[in-house]
Amino acid sequence: MSTDHRRDENIVTDVARLLPTPPRRDLPASRRHAVKELVLSEITPTRGTVDDDAPRRRRLRRRVLLPALGTVVAAAAVGVVVAVNRPAPAPVPPDATADSPAVRLLARVAAVADKRPSPAVTDTSYVYVDTMQAFTGSSATVDQNGNLHEDPASTVLDKPRPRQVWIPVADLCEKSLLRQNGRDVDITDRGGSCPDQGSLNRPTYRLLASLPTDPRALLDRIHTETKGHGATPDQEAFVTIGDMLRESAAPPRITAALYRAAALIPGVTSVPDTTDAAGRRGVAVARDDGFVRTEWIFNAATDELLGERDVLTTDSPGRGRAGDVVGTTAIMTKAIVAGIGRTS
Repeated sequence: MSTDHRRDENIVTDVARLLPTPPRRDLPASRRHAVKELVLSEITPTRGTVDDDAPRRRRLRRRVLLPALGTVVAAAAVGVVVAVNRPAPAPVPPDATADSPAVRLLARVAAVADKRPSPAVTDTSYVYVDTMQAFTGSSATVDQNGNLHEDPASTVLDKPRPRQVWIPVADLCEKSLLRQNGRDVDITDRGGSCPDQGSLNRPTYRLLASLPTDPRALLDRIHTETKGHGATPDQEAFVTIGDMLRESAAPPRITAALYRAAALIPGVTSVPDTTDAAGRRGVAVARDDGFVRTEWIFNAATDELLGERDVLTTDSPGRGRAGDVVGTTAIMTKAIVAGIGRTS
């Protein structure tokens, strides 16, 4: 690990000690990894002379990472992650009919995905994903004692910014890279045994290729492997599938199966008109956990997945009002490439 990364992790540790211990409830692995990536990409060591007696302005970035936990705050500049508890969400009723607009849309996009040609993949290939992303953030100050003072009234949706990742198709022990905010961040998974095909929360192409293509069997496996996470089992399944569709790649038959598995989840609805982070309009399938509606956005003409959006469905002090967008993503490019740094 480089000196800069060790210094960044020390900053995270030191400031985290100053904050109260959050209630014990684990994030899904994919959400924990996303927070870690975000913190590492946002931290910029202070350069030059700083007046130690003056409060320093910081930017907080907030993402709705897990609705049951409430707000998960990545205090990016100082490297802090804070979980705030919320009441359990109200039950989400199932769709009234198996032939709902959402089910029809998912069947259509699955059929389109199924017809796409399989990419040429070797064990040395990489999945490359280029997205535009924006999340809500708020201004805060860190005083001379290290105390964090947030201004909830300043919460705004940031402008979309580019994010590029390179993930090995076969083994997460091989180097992975995140490029964001003008920085290259090594996100290689060095915590497990090697070789490592990952898990549903951070899958390789090879792991996804091994999944069942039967939608019910696939959904059962997702429920089993994500048990105990999320607001409800069905909400966690929807979020997990969305993560796999957004920033991973799979053989066409598996992508189609993921859409068909999502169609089996109760409470999935449709949104006739929505917009991704690049301003592209489309239609969406969505699921509301009682606090936030997560939308998967598709091109209405081609049925191509455009991106994802999180919208508040309940007023939330310090975060916004019902209808506010708190996170948005646009998928610009997704490809199998020969190595890190390659884009085609």
